[in-house]
Amino acid sequence: LGLRAFLPIFFGPAIGIVLLGGVLFPATVVSGASIGIFAVCGAFTFRIKDARLRTAYLGIFGVLLILSFLYLFFVQEGPIVQPLSHIAGFLTGTALSRLQLKKKSST
Repeated sequence: LGLRAFLPIFFGPAIGIVLLGGVLFPATVVSGASIGIFAVCGAFTFRIKDARLRTAYLGIFGVLLILSFLYLFFVQEGPIVQPLSHIAGFLTGTALSRLQLKKKSST
């Protein structure tokens, strides 16, 4: 990923999800770079050509998301915003990466 591809993938989902979270969960404050990080990881996952490596990478992030939900239910008390925003970041990063690749192949 170059800088021109990285910036929209990192900041786009982060800003969009934080704004949407503010509308859906107005009493919750979302801060940090985790949404952008998950978005970039989603983008990298689907740019990997080797199917076995992609499957392993998806498995690693699946475990991280499951651990995030378990942490929410057993340790942290509060809304479900954090794990949902991580999942949304991962999926949005994947979608933006696919759009970038499709745009690049059409030109």
